[in-house]
Amino acid sequence: MRRAAILIASLGVIAAAAGLLFLVRPQPRSTIVVEDAPPPVAAPRPKRERTVAPPPAAPSSQAVANFDEGARLVRNAVQSRRWTPEDSEALDVVLNGVTPEQQTELLHALIPRINRGEVKLTYRGAIF
Repeated sequence: MRRAAILIASLGVIAAAAGLLFLVRPQPRSTIVVEDAPPPVAAPRPKRERTVAPPPAAPSSQAVANFDEGARLVRNAVQSRRWTPEDSEALDVVLNGVTPEQQTELLHALIPRINRGEVKLTYRGAIF
């Protein structure tokens, strides 16, 4: 026959059952106070001044010449259906001498054609 004894102590309840002792401490009760407060109001955002970017400056004559050379490289690559290391080196020089908009235009003319297989790389490595 098993006996179970329960002893109430100031620290909690100690239960002895089947030769094992368990200490159960009572959890403190917490009180939550809810006040009727108006919802928080967000501070007004400061108005940002709208700045209009100045129109891009006209490319220099050197940039125009470089762009023409880059366009010639791309046309030749499309006609010959290949891109060589020499084309890569020449395009690298050209891209350093044109405006960002011109760079984008040249690369958008060449890269999709390489991706579609219309222009084949004749080497392994960077295309410019």
